[in-house]
Amino acid sequence: MPSPISLGWILKRGQYALYIAAAEKAAYFAVFVSLARLSSVADYGRITAAFAFVNILVSVFELGLGPYFQRAAASGKAELQEELNSATGLRIALFVPFIAIVLMYFNRIAFNSATIVLLISLTVYVGSISGIFARVLYGADRYAAAFKALVISKMLIILLVGGCFLLQASPVWILGILFAGIVLQLLLMIGEMASIQFRAGLSLSPGLLRHVLASSTPIGIGLMFVWIYDKADVLLIQRIIGSEAVSYYAVAYSLYKIPQTVAGVLLLPLFSEVSARFSTSSTIDFEDLLKPAGILLGFSAVGILIYNIFPDILLSLTYGRSYGSSGWILAGLSFALPGLLLNNLTGITLNAMKRERLAMTSAMLAFMVNMTINIVFLRWMGIFGAMMATVCTEFFILGVQIIFLYRTKQIRWRTTIFPITMHG
Repeated sequence: MPSPISLGWILKRGQYALYIAAAEKAAYFAVFVSLARLSSVADYGRITAAFAFVNILVSVFELGLGPYFQRAAASGKAELQEELNSATGLRIALFVPFIAIVLMYFNRIAFNSATIVLLISLTVYVGSISGIFARVLYGADRYAAAFKALVISKMLIILLVGGCFLLQASPVWILGILFAGIVLQLLLMIGEMASIQFRAGLSLSPGLLRHVLASSTPIGIGLMFVWIYDKADVLLIQRIIGSEAVSYYAVAYSLYKIPQTVAGVLLLPLFSEVSARFSTSSTIDFEDLLKPAGILLGFSAVGILIYNIFPDILLSLTYGRSYGSSGWILAGLSFALPGLLLNNLTGITLNAMKRERLAMTSAMLAFMVNMTINIVFLRWMGIFGAMMATVCTEFFILGVQIIFLYRTKQIRWRTTIFPITMHG
């Protein structure tokens, strides 16, 4: 039986995940802060809503391929290269219907800049393909290689965006730099795949794709619903209240999500390790989940404390004084942090156990809860309704996934901390 996953193991494996997450977060933070400071409140709201729609649509076309290939690489799957080449070919082919839907949607709502729409769409779509290769490297325990590819592109983005900010350049320049950086990241990531003897290529094998999609699609549907309930409130706020309200809510939401970076530091290596252990024993030790859960709870408590003591100051320092009044939104959203971080843990555990359909079901139920609360309370309570929907949804999905994990009967619940055997 493998030894329990220790705190030392988490910190050692998580160091590159921390570096990766920090570089990723810093780059996007620099981009969005610059966009907020160089745009009017209404224009920034429209750009944020455009990113929200494109991210939701890309989640439909991702098909769960990233987590599938991370799990496959962690398990040492023999057909990995052939499957990955076919999946990459499929994602490139799907760009045609993707961009057609994007253009129809933004033409319908009369968005005032086709260039901004195209740059956002290309950036998010190319980034999602790059993410597949990154996941393979994570699964193969090649975090240093993934970090090297990512940090070069992200540091370049930060430097060039910083220059644009100092020169008071237009948002188009900032988005153009972001897109160029993401393309560079994709090319560097493909280059780093040589560390696992991967030869890049494109193919479309129907047989392989049917096998891959049969397993990945439930993961993708689950992640799609997560993206929808995570981003749809922005679109609803824009439709019901207005673009300026989107800006005030979005800046608070962006800071609220920063602690999720910490979750990624733990969960990226944990997902690979738990997937590998489950593939050999068909069970998971509850004790392997306790220490990550404790760390996540600790960080969420720190986040709640900071966001309730300094919300106005944090927003004013980052996004500017215009957004300092959003502090109450950040303070309220912070109470969702324990649910958010812990349901990330329960979600990756279900996916590692090949219970993608349960993870998908929980995300679908959470989506319905989130949409119901938003639609009912946004008109009545304004942004407070969206804040309440976020808090309720994160704890709802956590509760549902805990129930699912207990009922799988594939977790050994006995631990050295709680030496009582529980049977699901």
